[in-house]
Amino acid sequence: MRTVLLGGVLLMLVLAAGGCPVAGVADDGQLTEAVDDAASTDEAAAEVPDANEPDVPSVWDVAGDVYDVSWRETWDSDTSEGVGDGSGDDGNSDNADDGNTGGSGAGSSGGAANGASGNDGADAGSSGDDGSSDNDSSAVRDPNDAVDQVARQVVAAGVRCAMCVPLADERLDMNSAGQGQFGECPVVGFADDGDSGLISMMFGYDDGCSGPLTGGITLTGSVAVIYDQVTDAIELYFLEMPGGVKEIPGEIHGTYAQSSGGASVAGAFTLDSDATGTISGDVALAYSSDDITTINSASWYADAEGYAYDLTCTAIVINQVTTQSFIPTSGTVSFNVDNPAGDPATLPVVIAFNAQSSATSVVSVQIGDDPPFDHYVSGMGP
Repeated sequence: MRTVLLGGVLLMLVLAAGGCPVAGVADDGQLTEAVDDAASTDEAAAEVPDANEPDVPSVWDVAGDVYDVSWRETWDSDTSEGVGDGSGDDGNSDNADDGNTGGSGAGSSGGAANGASGNDGADAGSSGDDGSSDNDSSAVRDPNDAVDQVARQVVAAGVRCAMCVPLADERLDMNSAGQGQFGECPVVGFADDGDSGLISMMFGYDDGCSGPLTGGITLTGSVAVIYDQVTDAIELYFLEMPGGVKEIPGEIHGTYAQSSGGASVAGAFTLDSDATGTISGDVALAYSSDDITTINSASWYADAEGYAYDLTCTAIVINQVTTQSFIPTSGTVSFNVDNPAGDPATLPVVIAFNAQSSATSVVSVQIGDDPPFDHYVSGMGP
């Protein structure tokens, strides 16, 4: 028996090749919870689980490999920056003296992605009333630059969402007990005791892997999924995606549903990295059994390059198997930008992805009442 500690920031939920159970159920058909000592049992009994969090064992024994997920007890408050409640005292307090000191501060107070409180984070205020940016309005940003930033951030978020499409695989049953492994990239390992379970989607931490589900690129890292069949609560944790170039750590905390045709996840979403900035807010995802991911809806606060925007995403479809790209094939993203002309103060912007976007990096953009136009977004792909 070997023990794999899934702890700290380096989340290593790995059903590693050579040490994993083969696909199917263990000989005795049961999943055994391993408890190190009586003290840990007493502590677990004394805790009352949060209604929004899966109530799962801290340690799992899967065909002789022990997986320790006790890090979840301190992850939210100590190591992750989750989604705050969207409130800020003065929003854009660092703006120039232009009257835009109001606005909704949607900063991230540390804590679970479902808004649980932790260490205070910095409020990222928005200018004026529309949440368009927190920069000095004496130098109003070109709306096309805002389009580039937002499109890149939405694609980065889409990568993370789409890499969880194995949740819709018919070999993964989140509604009954069992354990096993399938796939090559990612290698998906799962263990379920009939009440709760854990899933690992492993792309590798060294050279990574590539395949139909990786959108034509090499991905590294893993996705760890913990769920509760009784409450339908689910937690997804991400590390080192995509490729070896960018790290995209983040989380989703919410609820799930699974059927013969696919799976869905809805909840609070957090994405934070130096390369892509921060995205936080709510998301509703649908995964189909033919490996298509749809962001049915998302209300995201996107902050990068010193600018922040409130995004509304609708019906964004990602089909990385067919297109070999994570750039969406349809769907829209709406937000407001500061108006360079000054009147009105802000302009609505709509970015529309289309069937050619994944191959050309060209999207349709409408700013204000002007006609839509085609716009090339550099660096939109991972």
